[in-house]
Amino acid sequence: MAILKLEDGTTYTQVDDIARELAPLNVQLKRWSIGDNPDVQNLLAKDALSDEEKAQVQGSA
Repeated sequence: MAILKLEDGTTYTQVDDIARELAPLNVQLKRWSIGDNPDVQNLLAKDALSDEEKAQVQGSA
């Protein structure tokens, strides 16, 4: 999940809205489906990941 919070307090949580706001800055978002793997879902719910956990998430994409 992505969150973009602007200085004026506006918050965007939808990827399309975030991409629209960042486009004038030449920032492009790339996203990948993580599927329904419960192990990956649990890892992504954590605040921080070890290097091994990061590799596990990357390997699932």
